[in-house]
Amino acid sequence: MDSSEYRRGQPCWYRRDSVGPSAVNDACLIKSSIMVLLRQYFSDHADYGQLMELFQEAAFRTELGQLAADMTTSSKCNLAEMTMEQYEFTAENKTAFYSFYLPVSLALQYLQCATEKNLEIVREVLLHMEWYFQVQDDYIDVLGNRKLRRLEQTFEITNARR
Repeated sequence: MDSSEYRRGQPCWYRRDSVGPSAVNDACLIKSSIMVLLRQYFSDHADYGQLMELFQEAAFRTELGQLAADMTTSSKCNLAEMTMEQYEFTAENKTAFYSFYLPVSLALQYLQCATEKNLEIVREVLLHMEWYFQVQDDYIDVLGNRKLRRLEQTFEITNARR
């Protein structure tokens, strides 16, 4: 959506010669496949409805976050006017929910250990982790070289162990 050439150091799917604009349809198929697989393998699970709701919420929040990201990085937007609240909304919805919160909350639901209290704790902890990830990722995208940053992190870890 943002016309990037690379995502996480790999060429974007739509940039492949054999893919192009059909990448949008591929994304729709993946999203639909989640529901098919849930129904096929988990329809007898006591928390089947909650499992489906989590995936639906993740998709919706990711789409909201992507829209917010596109609005703040478009040529019509002045980045100097972007607020921390807008950045937090984008980061939480575009990446945090599906990358950090969804896997853990799905496991809790599957094991039937999901309570309002532990889901709240998981959300708080994982969204803080995501914040760190997102800021680091944006920093590297704007100012850094991924390979150089990984080398720096390795050096820091090695020196911290000494």
